[in-house]
Amino acid sequence: MGGHSRFLVQEFGLDKDTVIALREGRDVPGITPTERALIKFARRAAADPRQIGADDVSELRRVGLSNAEVVEAVSIVMLSAFTNTLANTFKFDEELEAQIQEVQKALS
Repeated sequence: MGGHSRFLVQEFGLDKDTVIALREGRDVPGITPTERALIKFARRAAADPRQIGADDVSELRRVGLSNAEVVEAVSIVMLSAFTNTLANTFKFDEELEAQIQEVQKALS
């Protein structure tokens, strides 16, 4: 599980299976319509930002988001893409997984 997913588990208390389901675009119980719309939007924007149109933004407004919150969502997608590129280039996930395994072994 990558760093962003690990953050969702550790900081927001989501379980690993829920995070994996959300990353795969599956519906999970307990997610609000606003969260569902944001996740769908963010996944689409990350995959192909040029496919985002006025209807996508209108959907976010329909579920109660302001223009500033839409810009914040896009900013988070951009920051995630930046950090993913950096982490993937330098293989941070591989190092992190090895470090986690070492700590777990030491604690057992």
